[in-house]
Amino acid sequence: HAPKPNTTASNTSTCTCHSTAVAEDCAHLNVTTLFSGHAAADLLDYERVDFTAALIRSLWPHYALKLVQNASSKREPPLVLEEWESGATDMEPLVQVPNLAFQMSGQMSGRKECSQQFVCHCGSRVCKTPEGFENEHVREIKKRRRLSASVGLANQLPQTQPRRLSGMPSSMGAPAGGIQVTVVYGITPPQSSQFLDGVPDWSFDSTFDPISPWAQRAMNAICTDVPAELDVVETHCWISDFRRW
Repeated sequence: HAPKPNTTASNTSTCTCHSTAVAEDCAHLNVTTLFSGHAAADLLDYERVDFTAALIRSLWPHYALKLVQNASSKREPPLVLEEWESGATDMEPLVQVPNLAFQMSGQMSGRKECSQQFVCHCGSRVCKTPEGFENEHVREIKKRRRLSASVGLANQLPQTQPRRLSGMPSSMGAPAGGIQVTVVYGITPPQSSQFLDGVPDWSFDSTFDPISPWAQRAMNAICTDVPAELDVVETHCWISDFRRW
C-alpha cells in the first residue's frame, strides 16, 4: 500500500534514511546511497553528494573525513506505487549516488577498508526498513526552486470520495423500524428461482478473486459509497477493518 503523495510545493523536504550497520576501525569508507522521491531526484549531483557527506559526518563525528572520490548520480528505473483504496498509480523516481570514497583520520581511525550503504526516502512516502538495514536517520535537505515543464502524475490522481458514514453510531441490530441487510460477496444469483425462495440454487462465483486489489476496492466501495437515497444509518463492514489494518 502506498499513500498518496503530499504535493504541497516547498523548497525543503525531509529524508528518512536507512543504513547498514555503522562500520568501525576504518581508514577508508566507500559509500553508496539510493534516493527515492521527487525531492531528491530534483537535486543537482553535488547537492546529493553534500547531503550524503553530511549524513556520513553525523555518523562519524569523531573522525576527520575527506572526500577523495566522487561519482555522478545514476538514474534507476522508477518505483511504481499504487494507492490501495483508489487504485491510483504514479511513479517515484530513484537516483543512486555510487562509489563515494572518504578518507578517515583521527584518534579513532583504523586500518580497514569499510563500506556503508544508505537508502533514503525523501518526501511524504517512506518505506519500511529494508532487510539488512538497521538504523534510521532523518535529515532535512534544501533545494533550489526550479520550474518544470512537466506536471507530475501525482497531481493528476483522481480524488476519492469522502466516507459518508464515518462517525455513525454502531450496534449489531437494525434500528427500530429499519431493515437489516446482509451483503455477501463472491456468489452468483439463482438462474431458475428467486434468491429468497429458500431453494439452494446459488453457487460460488469462480471469477471472484478476493486477493485482487480491485476486488477489495469494489467491496470497500459498497460500504463507503452508499447512495444517500437508501437512507442507511449504520454499517458493519469487515473490509473497512481490513482497510484500517
